[in-house]
Parts: sequence; structure tokens; C-alpha cells
Amino acid sequence: MNKRLLKNLVVIRVIYIVLAILVAAIFAALIAVIATLITEDIETIVISCLAGIWIAEVILYIARCKITFNKRMKAIVEVDESKIIKKKNNLIKQYVISTVVFALVLGFTVYNLKDGIVTDIIGGTSSNKTESMNENWLIIKIGIVIILLVILLIRLRARKRYKDKMVNETAKQNL
Repeated sequence: MNKRLLKNLVVIRVIYIVLAILVAAIFAALIAVIATLITEDIETIVISCLAGIWIAEVILYIARCKITFNKRMKAIVEVDESKIIKKKNNLIKQYVISTVVFALVLGFTVYNLKDGIVTDIIGGTSSNKTESMNENWLIIKIGIVIILLVILLIRLRARKRYKDKMVNETAKQNL
């Protein structure tokens, strides 16, 4: 891979991460202000802030998938218009599945943060008792991370094969 291209990809990812953090912080602040005007229950405020963060991040992820989808469709149209319907359907399936997985994992993570945040705000005398760390949950979480890493590796391998195939087809067409 070209060093300049790799550098650009890394910069784009870093910018996306920073923007995602800023959007999450802004949504949490706005929802916290609105929630404090409505109620004084700390648990309700925390839950509404976490739900706002979850919604904002899922919307950002959907927007990112839409932008990436449009860029890939332009590249497919330029290279090979004969297989555009099949590739378009495959891309749509990929983005829908990745968005659903992202939303579920982020939702599960955000939901697990609720008890810790409420306990930190209220203090140790809270009526909400948080569960101690269960080794079974830890194993399940590690398993989910391993499965997601395997999926990422499979996607990277498929992307590399696709790029190699496109390069070979382009080389054959040029001959």
C-alpha cells in the first residue's frame, strides 16, 4: 500500500474518532441540560445521556457507511458496470450488518456503564447495587471481542482479494 494513501486513511480515521467524541459530548451535554429541567432523578438523567450518546454514535456510523457506500459505488461504476447490481446488493448487506453489530455492541457497552456512573455520582450509599464482576461475563465479553477481530480480519482479507482481482482485471483489459 502506498505510504501517502495509508497516511491519509489514518488521518481520516483519527478525524472521524475526534468528531465522534465531540458529537457524543455535545449530545450528552444537551440531553443532560434538558433532562435536569424535567427531572432531578440522577439515574434518569444518566440513562437519557447514555441513550443520547448511543443514538448520536449510531447516526454517525450510518452517515459514515452511506458516504463510504457512495464512494465505492462510484469506483464500481468506473471499473465495471456489468456487475453493479450484485456488488451494490452485497455492499448494502455489508453495511446493514456492520451497522447492526455496531449498534448492538455499543448499546451493550453503554448499558453496562450506567450502574458505574450512577454509583460514582451518588456515592457508595446508593440504593442501586451494582453487580460484582462475574467471570462468566468477562469470558463472554472477551469472546465477543475475539469474534469481532476475526470478522475484521476476514473483511480485510476479502478486501485485499477484491483489490488484487480488480488490479488483475484492469491489467488484462489494458493488454
